[in-house]
Amino acid sequence: METVAKIGFKFCGGCNYKLYDRASAAKIIMNRLKDRAEFVSYKKSDFDIIIVIMGCHVGCTNLTGYDPGKIRPIKCISDAFSFTL
Repeated sequence: METVAKIGFKFCGGCNYKLYDRASAAKIIMNRLKDRAEFVSYKKSDFDIIIVIMGCHVGCTNLTGYDPGKIRPIKCISDAFSFTL
């Protein structure tokens, strides 16, 4: 199947890591989109979207320099289950 999107992942610093398993959230998204996306480093500039896995609703992850139109925040495990392109 043809790749639809290049997706980068960025994680917060994890100061509220006990609220939910951020790595599991990323895996859920990757499994759901595995046939429709290519996953690349968030440090690359050629991604279509960047999924920001935040540990809570504070959203203090540094996103300076990223196009706001490409940022997709994940703030809880249910966000991962409901994520769509």
